[in-house]
Amino acid sequence: MLKKVAAMTEPSVFTTSRKYTILQPVEQAAFFLPVEEWNDLREKVDQIEDDANLWHTIGGILVGIAGSAFFGALAFHWMPPKDCIAGRTATGACSVQEVANYTPAYLCWGLFAATSLSGGLSFFFGSRQVVAQRRDKASVLSDMDRILKRYEKPADLSHPS
Repeated sequence: MLKKVAAMTEPSVFTTSRKYTILQPVEQAAFFLPVEEWNDLREKVDQIEDDANLWHTIGGILVGIAGSAFFGALAFHWMPPKDCIAGRTATGACSVQEVANYTPAYLCWGLFAATSLSGGLSFFFGSRQVVAQRRDKASVLSDMDRILKRYEKPADLSHPS
């Protein structure tokens, strides 16, 4: 089945302008791990999701909108648009005194309240997600430590803390 190639058996000459030392792999401690335990660890690692960044991104966008709405509400409150109730003359001037319209300011305040509350909740859910991810990571590490305890020198092989 296996054919020997003639070129492989002949010594080849390979020269370099530099002298290289080829290092051999060092001997390391190894241990056997049952397949079902390995698959269990793989499934746990596979189930760890990184959704915290999504929640923090959504929270940042909503807080940014809230900040814009806040400054808009202040601007509309100090200089509200004027409405002419009675109608305008031929020159375009209001025939009666103009009345300030605070509706845009109220809409901005409402938008500010809704987006700041939603943004704050998004940041809260993001922080809770980070705690859950740390808990999953700790679970996998505790399982790995439990496996290490089965072997002779766990102090030499344990992960650095």
